[in-house]
Amino acid sequence: MILTTIPTITAKSTPSALERIILDVMSLDPMQFATGINVIDGENVFVNRISSTTKLLDDALSEIHGRYIDVHIVLAGQEMYAAPLATVDVGNVLNFDADNDAALQSVIANEQVFTLYEYQCVTFFPGEWHRPMLCVETSSAIEKIVIKVKADWL
Repeated sequence: MILTTIPTITAKSTPSALERIILDVMSLDPMQFATGINVIDGENVFVNRISSTTKLLDDALSEIHGRYIDVHIVLAGQEMYAAPLATVDVGNVLNFDADNDAALQSVIANEQVFTLYEYQCVTFFPGEWHRPMLCVETSSAIEKIVIKVKADWL
């Protein structure tokens, strides 16, 4: 997991390959993307544009992926996350759906909680559980994107 901000990435003289993808997507004005999937480079890079409402921790599920890196970027509002600081082998995750590259669970041990504000982002790598879309105090509107990057393509 990596926590950073868009201004921090923008200020780098030599951004990494993943950071260049983030900057390229941000240059496309993602607030104007249609809600749902927006293809950038076929199955290698696509963006899920989300316009929703945050929820209580007990009402949210934790997710994990095996093939894709998830870069969550808050465009408007704020969003809390819960995530453990450990990576697991998705091959050992019960109910992992390989076709959809995801598993969902309600209980994950040792979750740490943190909050993202506008133009902050968090990157989750394959094998890292994460519970997004949590409310900070009360449920509120959130505008965000999740850049999905195929890990073996990067």
